[in-house]
Amino acid sequence: MRAVAYGRTVLESLLVLAGVLVGLVALLALIVALSARPDPRPAAGRSPGAPARTPASRPASPAR
Repeated sequence: MRAVAYGRTVLESLLVLAGVLVGLVALLALIVALSARPDPRPAAGRSPGAPARTPASRPASPAR
């Protein structure tokens, strides 16, 4: 009888660990999918085809 209880405990533990692993993989896939999406809205003040302004493309501010 003890062997059956031990086997059942081991099986339940493996199922819990497998469920946690599947959940973590699904969460990782969701994070990767959301981070790979481009922003659907254009930035304010820019037309959709205009390039983004980078610090190198800004006009130099006067020295003070």
